[in-house]
Amino acid sequence: MSKGMRHLHGVLGGTLALVAGAALAGEVTLFQQPGFAGPNITTRDAMPNLVRGGFNDMASSIIVRDGVWQVCTDAYFHGNCATLTPGQYQRIDLTLNDRILSIRQIGDQPAPVVAVAPPPVAVVTQPPPVVTNVPGDPRISLTERTRHGVKSVDLTADVGDLDSVGFSDRADSLTVYNGVWRLCDRVGGGGQCLVFGPGYYDSLGFLHRNVRSALFVGDSGRIGVAVPAVTPRVVLYEYPGFTGRSLVIEGGEARDLAYQRFTARAGSVRVESGSWMFCTGANFTGDCRTLAPGEYPRLGPDLDHRIVSARLVSSAYIGMR
Repeated sequence: MSKGMRHLHGVLGGTLALVAGAALAGEVTLFQQPGFAGPNITTRDAMPNLVRGGFNDMASSIIVRDGVWQVCTDAYFHGNCATLTPGQYQRIDLTLNDRILSIRQIGDQPAPVVAVAPPPVAVVTQPPPVVTNVPGDPRISLTERTRHGVKSVDLTADVGDLDSVGFSDRADSLTVYNGVWRLCDRVGGGGQCLVFGPGYYDSLGFLHRNVRSALFVGDSGRIGVAVPAVTPRVVLYEYPGFTGRSLVIEGGEARDLAYQRFTARAGSVRVESGSWMFCTGANFTGDCRTLAPGEYPRLGPDLDHRIVSARLVSSAYIGMR
């Protein structure tokens, strides 16, 4: 452990009682600027005040490697707060307004949910790449994870038919190294499409193994600027497997699903755009979990028929055409 981290542990020693009594082994890296840029610090402990804890300013982007973390806009876990599960958050926007002054771990790994064709355990032996917004030629890497290993193809220009490179309907994850790209489920950029800026994407939502064309949209500039403005959207279904009555939430939030007569009725969820936080109480109280874009035909016991409120956490993660 470095001298700086030992000092950080000393500063935070008196505040660890704020975290649940059981030892937690999560880890996060905080970056001062969006897009994983600027000064950064990696910690496994609560930081009730980033400025006093050795970080010179508020954090604007985060990589959560392990654990479930609560981040708040004010010191000592006050202000607007959100729950983050493992993943890469290029911007902490909307209700958090790219401003984090305190962070603490509130749990281990999130309760499991059944996603679309999850990859076999131990297929990916290396951690996902950390992508910074460095100017350069357009580049995207499409990846297919199978029981026999990982296959990928790198693209540096438009490919209207991925069958031409032997990768049609195969991608289940991707990394955008430079530029903004539009992926579609039909050749020539037709059908349903999603837009991806620089970053690593472990889930492709409805494009899972259904990508047939990849088109370069333009330079990313600052993260998210080149991504067309879209309306974040999530669909709740009454029963598992996306059946029964459904409810669409567009925009930013639903404080109490009682107004839509859908309180504690959702048995499956399709997150089409944006990362959303779902809570078991009205006004985003109770137990909360954050789901990234993707299909969740069954929910874990912490959310199954318990969702009462939902709000958008980040729209920069992924955008839909």
